[in-house]
Amino acid sequence: RVLLCSGNAATVTAPPRLGEQQVNCGPGFADTSTEGGRILSLATPTGRCDVAALIAKLPADQQPDVVACEIAAERPDLLHNLAAVRCPTVALVTGTHAGRAPLTTVLRYLAAERFDQVTLVDNRQHAAFFHAAGVRNLHWFPGLLFPHSDAVVRAARRTLRESRLAVGAAGGGESPRQTRLLQALAQRGVPHVRQKSAGPAATLKHFGSSFVGFNASENGELNLRSFEILAVGAALLTDRLAPESGFEELFLERREVAAYGSATELANVAQELLARPDEARALGEAGARWFDEFLSERHRRELFRLLAFEGISTPEFALPVAGKTRVLFGGAGARLAESNPVYEGVQSL
Repeated sequence: RVLLCSGNAATVTAPPRLGEQQVNCGPGFADTSTEGGRILSLATPTGRCDVAALIAKLPADQQPDVVACEIAAERPDLLHNLAAVRCPTVALVTGTHAGRAPLTTVLRYLAAERFDQVTLVDNRQHAAFFHAAGVRNLHWFPGLLFPHSDAVVRAARRTLRESRLAVGAAGGGESPRQTRLLQALAQRGVPHVRQKSAGPAATLKHFGSSFVGFNASENGELNLRSFEILAVGAALLTDRLAPESGFEELFLERREVAAYGSATELANVAQELLARPDEARALGEAGARWFDEFLSERHRRELFRLLAFEGISTPEFALPVAGKTRVLFGGAGARLAESNPVYEGVQSL
């Protein structure tokens, strides 16, 4: 039984299903329950929320075995009084690649509210900052926030696909980088580029009926869009991320994914895949097999259970051993507080 707290509204981003039974809560949720009285979701205040008081609202047969909280950089302080929780607590950290002082904000919150386990979802490259801040129970779990069931994924996978480069709406609003890349595709005359702005389920179907799915990261994040495209069997055409992101340890280029490092390379690879539908189909099928092996619904839940109760990460998602670096990203206390804003300033630019 999982109590999941999220700052996202369910109408914008569906919450992941982390347990067999789950109650979602957050300022974007309403108080809802079944006709039989089982609570499905709880509304929380827009300010600080006492998690012990929240749990007290749940009946005995819905008391959580795990409390999980999405710690998004723009709104990290959803839950307080974690010390009063008598079950394992897990922080799901996202969004430290963007916004104003994201690392400083998240690390300050994690120092005040201690979670049993902390997992980076989309920015493995920031692990050094968390280690420097004294976060020892640190993990990496890419794709953990994938919200769709296996049944929804299977329904979105189409045998007959359109010969097009499918584009979804940029996560979190308009992305200047995605806009620039799409303009470059138009200038090169890449055919059959189709953009669709819709909800999560409709976007999944859009990719599932296309040969190629386009993704553009922001500041090197290994984003959820990558896993949406992989899940439904479109050939994933995405940025070639730095080694620290974990991208190279998950995928092999031209086996599960196709990658680009510039607008020119993007246009070249897109034209090649659209001109060779059999190659695009084979790439998409390999990506779907990867997803089914490592991130199927059952597998996600089992890996989350191991992480929450035993602090174990799967070898495929293991963080590299923290070692010495030639560039010191701060240190304990005042040194970290001084150096983080420097990195965050460069990241913002």
